[in-house]
Amino acid sequence: MGKKVGVHDISHFEYQQDMIDARTLQDFLVFLASNDKFFDNWNLSRLASYEVGIYVGAFNECDRRSQHGGLLNSDQINEVIDALILEEDFRKSLSEKFNKDLAENIFPADKTFNASEFIKGFLEVKPNGRGLNKKQSQDMIDLYMNGDRLGDHIHPAEIKKFFQELSIVKEEYEDRLLEFQSIRKAPFQLQELLLVLAEYNKVADEQTETVYPTDSVRDVLWDFNNNDRDRDGLLSKTELKGVGKRHFNFDQFDVDGDSYLNIAEFLMSAFVLHEQKEAEEGPSEKKPR
Repeated sequence: MGKKVGVHDISHFEYQQDMIDARTLQDFLVFLASNDKFFDNWNLSRLASYEVGIYVGAFNECDRRSQHGGLLNSDQINEVIDALILEEDFRKSLSEKFNKDLAENIFPADKTFNASEFIKGFLEVKPNGRGLNKKQSQDMIDLYMNGDRLGDHIHPAEIKKFFQELSIVKEEYEDRLLEFQSIRKAPFQLQELLLVLAEYNKVADEQTETVYPTDSVRDVLWDFNNNDRDRDGLLSKTELKGVGKRHFNFDQFDVDGDSYLNIAEFLMSAFVLHEQKEAEEGPSEKKPR
């Protein structure tokens, strides 16, 4: 979720005067996350726009059932968490974050939380994830190159399928929580999805294969965007010259042949260069970056 939004972006938000403030906040959070941004700070702990939509949506589902005007108590927060498929340690940490019996009694027993407080708590305990392996990088290349498009965007049905395969949301909630609008252009959608995959995938195994840790994926995203001078979400041959220590045949990694590298193609080049280095120098104890 971005930390800065321009004034002209705020002006496009439709405020409904008859809506309770806490529920207006839910819509505003999704708006801020989904709206196209001037920049993405990949080195911060963050939620992708899709995650904000899913988790605020889950919050809203419980809110509609409880009719508490956009505010949930700790027991109802647990109902929100129950709509999600999370690893056990993460689920436990998230539940404890809002539990009224939390050690030191930080919150009074009647404390309620709005959607923003839920998102903030989620971010505070969100695990770093397992990172990405080479096959997953290729899967993202395929998604960008072969997936259905809606104009300049990855089709929402493709995004839904992506999250279904990640298994973040219980099946009975998928139709309501995995509905997305296409706002950002495809190269930027791909960047968000790449980091989401690093944080939530369940199959990357650094004991048996080369894996880019999630922090390294963030470094690659930062490096990529720092050299994307025209801010189109892609790197041209000229822009790629600014990326240090990367000397390779551009066309080898331009899989879709559009004369640009998207973030998945760029990450794949990092995997290949790492493999080439290991072949020349022998296996390294260091994680690829």
